[in-house]
Amino acid sequence: MGPKRVWTVEERGEAPHFDTTFEESWPSLTHMVLLGLQRASYLKFLISQNEDHLHAHSGFPRDLLSELHGNMSVEG
Repeated sequence: MGPKRVWTVEERGEAPHFDTTFEESWPSLTHMVLLGLQRASYLKFLISQNEDHLHAHSGFPRDLLSELHGNMSVEG
């Protein structure tokens, strides 16, 4: 966790600042590496605490993905 991460900033009583929106967000290199590991059969299942839908957006198979805190793109 870096000094400008949301939880760190909120812990200091400050409001986080975002340079982008979730709609403008794209899977990162890390998301793509995880997808590559899954496709190479090194990663069997992914458990994520993220709500941003970027793992699924990267192409990671939904049936091999568990989003513990839900997904802000799916109405429940």
